[in-house]
Amino acid sequence: MKRPNLLTPLFTIGLFLFFVSGVFAQTVNLTGTWVSEMGYSFRAEQSGDSISLTVEAGKNTNLIGTVGLTGTITGNSFVGQVYETAEDCPNLGRYIPATGTVSENSIELTYDAPKYYPDGCAYSGNYETIRTVLTRVPKEDKDLPKEEAPGSTPDESWKSVKFRDSNKVNDWIMENFGDYEMKPVPISETRVQGRVPQIKPDQPAKDSALHQMIEEQLKAGAIATSYEDGVLIENLFEGKWIFISPNALVTYSPGMGRHSYSVQQGEVEVKEDVSNTDVETPNAIIKSKDTHYWVSYDQEKKETTVGVYEGEVEIRAKDGKTIAVSSSGGGPGVMVISQKLSIVKLAILSLVMVAAIGGAVFVLRKVMFARGEKRRK
Repeated sequence: MKRPNLLTPLFTIGLFLFFVSGVFAQTVNLTGTWVSEMGYSFRAEQSGDSISLTVEAGKNTNLIGTVGLTGTITGNSFVGQVYETAEDCPNLGRYIPATGTVSENSIELTYDAPKYYPDGCAYSGNYETIRTVLTRVPKEDKDLPKEEAPGSTPDESWKSVKFRDSNKVNDWIMENFGDYEMKPVPISETRVQGRVPQIKPDQPAKDSALHQMIEEQLKAGAIATSYEDGVLIENLFEGKWIFISPNALVTYSPGMGRHSYSVQQGEVEVKEDVSNTDVETPNAIIKSKDTHYWVSYDQEKKETTVGVYEGEVEIRAKDGKTIAVSSSGGGPGVMVISQKLSIVKLAILSLVMVAAIGGAVFVLRKVMFARGEKRRK
C-alpha cells in the first residue's frame, strides 16, 4: 500500500501556523526608561505602533526635553528618525532617517549621520554610518504593577501572556486587515462640535491668555503644552500662527523650507500666508495651502478630524489615498479619517483559514486511515 502523500497538506498546515503566529504577534511595548551608549536617559511613550523617546538626562543639558527618537514599529522592525547633534556645534542638530530592530530590552539603530567641520560648524557633505544600541532600564520591584511578578524576564515571545492586552491585538488586526476611510461630515457630528477658532482674523493681541512662543526659537522636539489655555506660536517672518491645545502631545520638526507638527493627541490650529506647514497624525498627513485650518486626533478612537476655515488643505491617508478639503460657506469644511475592517481582506483571511483547517482535517483522516489499514494487516 502506498504511503499517504503529506506534502501538500503539510504545506497548508505550515501556512496556517505561520499565519496564526502573525495574528497573535503584537507590537513590542517600549514604554519606560532607556539609556544610550553615550549615557543619555530617555523616557519612551508609545501609542499603538508609534513611539517617541524624549531626553530626560545627559551631559548636554540643552537636549533635555528634546524628542531624540520617533517613529513606527512593525513587528520587531523600526522605521523613523533620530535627532543627531554635536556637543561643540549645537546649531547642527537635525533629524535623520533611521531604521533598526526592537525588543523588550534593546533598541538597535542604524543611520547615516552627516560629518561636519568643528572649526566652522558646517556640514562637510560626507556621511558616516552609525550603529548604536539603547538599553531598557529595568523597573524596580516596588514599581511593578501587582499583577507582574518581580524577577519575571521581559524577553517573552509572542506565545506568552503578553496577549492579555486586547487593544494591541485589535490594533494589529486593524493595521493588517483594515482600510482607511475619509469622509466629509458636519462638524455637529464630530467630537469637536461647536469649536471656536483660537486664532483670530486679525493678529492675536500680545496680552492673550495663551502662552506665546516664537517658532524661529523652537528647537526640534516636544512642544510643552502644560499651560491651562494652550500655546500660541508665531512665525515672525512668514505671517503664521499655530495654536496647540492644552494637554496635547505634539512634536515639532523643522525642515528645509517646511515645518512639521506631529500630533499624537489633541488639536493643532494653523493660520498662515505661506504653504510650508505639515500636520501629521498617526493615520494622516495634512498639507496646507495658504489657509486657516485645524487638526484633531483622538487617540482612543484612532481618528483624525480636519476642519478648514479658509482656503484648502490636502489630506493623505497612510495608505496613500489623497483628498482635498475646502472651507464651506456655512462653516468649516470637515473631513474625518478613520479605519474600518476590509471586507475583501477578511474574505481572503476566511478562505485561507478554511483551506488550512480543511488541509489539517485531510491529513488527520489520511493518517488515521493508514493506521487502520496497518492494524488490519
